[in-house]
Amino acid sequence: MAKEPLVQIDFAAGGNSAFYVASGWSPAEPHGTWSNGAESVVVVPGLVPDRLYSVSLALGPFLVPPRVAHQDLAIFANDIAVFSGRLTQGGSIAFTIPAEAINASRKVTFRFVCPTAVSPLTIGHSADIRQLGFAIWRLTIFAEGTATNTFGGGAHTVPLGPPQKVAAVTMVYNEAEYLPVWLRHSAAQVGMENCYVIDHGSDDGSTDGLPCNVIRIPRSPYDPAKQSKFNSEFCSSLLNWFDWVLYSDVDELVMADPKIAPNLREYCRRPLPDVVTAIGLNSIHRPQSEPPLDFNKPLAAQRPYVFTASSMCKPLLIRKPVVWSPGSHSSDAELVFDHLYLFHLRWVDLPYGLKRLHKTRAMAWVNTAAGVHQRVEDEKMTEIFNGFASLTPLDDIDFDPAQAPVRGFLDAVVASQAGKENETYKVALDIWASNLWKLPDRFIGTF
Repeated sequence: MAKEPLVQIDFAAGGNSAFYVASGWSPAEPHGTWSNGAESVVVVPGLVPDRLYSVSLALGPFLVPPRVAHQDLAIFANDIAVFSGRLTQGGSIAFTIPAEAINASRKVTFRFVCPTAVSPLTIGHSADIRQLGFAIWRLTIFAEGTATNTFGGGAHTVPLGPPQKVAAVTMVYNEAEYLPVWLRHSAAQVGMENCYVIDHGSDDGSTDGLPCNVIRIPRSPYDPAKQSKFNSEFCSSLLNWFDWVLYSDVDELVMADPKIAPNLREYCRRPLPDVVTAIGLNSIHRPQSEPPLDFNKPLAAQRPYVFTASSMCKPLLIRKPVVWSPGSHSSDAELVFDHLYLFHLRWVDLPYGLKRLHKTRAMAWVNTAAGVHQRVEDEKMTEIFNGFASLTPLDDIDFDPAQAPVRGFLDAVVASQAGKENETYKVALDIWASNLWKLPDRFIGTF
């Protein structure tokens, strides 16, 4: 039996939208209501705090091909991002309102941000002076429910499970630049109170006074195998208290595709394997055209291109105990990909990459074979950097794991398991990209 909606807003003329619309809308028309301007607001009262709701929207973008071939849309619920995507056709989208988005006011303010909205007059389409982004037909809210998307080709319905408690863990040593980025990103994904920083003897003050959980261990020569053994046991033990645990190095930012879920807490409500392997992407600095990175600003807007690497396809999101190989590049679990992405920051900025290389060269290592790639000379690092930056860019990629070229890369990683069943690393770590891929707009601003 279909679930009855708690709230259903009809935006057509004669509907009930007048009770909910605020700023940024045109008058209702027989088919629905056009947005007018870069931001439009709907306010829905009467929702209960700390309860999860699913939202379904029926809408369509304003298009005049080839001048206006798409509209970019981001949706916020009480200033928490819940959807971001590029609209090229009408359809349905869905998302869940995080429980923390509903406060004592018992209302949700939905902001629809459409920066590509355009006046038909300015493109010679008609005399209409409105800034049109999209027309909305219905907005429906359910208690719990399912998420359904039809944008991007083909409808799919995913049942949403109960709320999940997720922890994020990293280990650091003197990471004054990367740690604030990791913590800012991870807190948005799982909540600051669920972030754990394992401090391996930092002495630069970078872990002092952090608002998250800090666990201090003695400084010792860096040993990738010992680190992964500790992380395997520590993260597995957290499953006594959490439904899911994510481990990532401090220069690794993990997130779900924004069109699938707004954060990891919502993502983990989906049907998933016990261990999810992230799709490994390296954010790349192209020094010839991009200035040095500002770590205080969103990184993806400054570094919109990535390249793939099988070594970064790491099985990091777990809901059962796991044993990771050194560097957490592999595990004792089955390799399964989904809509989970890892953005590796080692190549995100050449000047800082060289600065960090000086630190890792000066560190004590357990033996000369450990972490050789972290101790190369500056000239070699610069040569590798420039090689990646000079790859041919591809701009029109959706990043859907079921579509090319992402699908081809993942197939190659999965196929590389053959004959490696009893090895430390169960996939080849040397499958590299032949092109740079530009991030879809829905990822820009998410980290």
